[in-house]
Amino acid sequence: MYILKGLFIVRKLDRAYWEEFQAKLKERKVTDKFIKKITVQETRGYGVITRNFAKLLYAIIAPYENVTVGGDQCINRTITVVDDGNNNRTVGYRGWLGYGDNWHSLLNMELKNHAGFTRAFGTFFRVGSGTTSPTPDDYNLSAPVQNIFSVSIKLLSNPDNTVVSLTGSDTASQDFTCSEVGLLCATLTYVSKSSTRGTGFYTLLDRAVLDTPIDFVAGDPINVQYKLTLA
Repeated sequence: MYILKGLFIVRKLDRAYWEEFQAKLKERKVTDKFIKKITVQETRGYGVITRNFAKLLYAIIAPYENVTVGGDQCINRTITVVDDGNNNRTVGYRGWLGYGDNWHSLLNMELKNHAGFTRAFGTFFRVGSGTTSPTPDDYNLSAPVQNIFSVSIKLLSNPDNTVVSLTGSDTASQDFTCSEVGLLCATLTYVSKSSTRGTGFYTLLDRAVLDTPIDFVAGDPINVQYKLTLA
């Protein structure tokens, strides 16, 4: 039996290679061999997928629904998630069937009882120094330190399974011991369909306590990788 599970890998990179690493990232030329060469220390930990993540999956695989909103056909359903401040957020997944090129995705979301629109624009990592064991009801890291934005994603397939691999990098904003890591989804509010983004909220999808903590000094390069196995 296969179980959907995410693996977090956190690495401290050699400062001497940071600029070269950034250049390779921009050119999409970062190889596993190069990462191994510049890694000072590596640790990992399997995460516990949150109920928030399960609710998002539920919204995607729920039975087909065709409704009309403002004269436009759409797929429309409502879910409630918990943001990183422990606040309930009621959002509706709305997939427009004919409202223009920018409104054909299930990731377009509208806040319930809100005149504007929101859009889940992507995920990012958060690292921290907490050691509390992860649970499905976690809504944030136990002691968050900083966010690390994802920069690349790959879909890797073999005869047995498919792996989604997400990677992000940054430098440590302060001295700290990294003992936990999480994957969060950012949802930002739009005043209208064509406006720039405004305020929003963040939802924890997966969290892990690392097997071996890593000490970072401010300025040390951090690399985080998340591998979600689908079988």
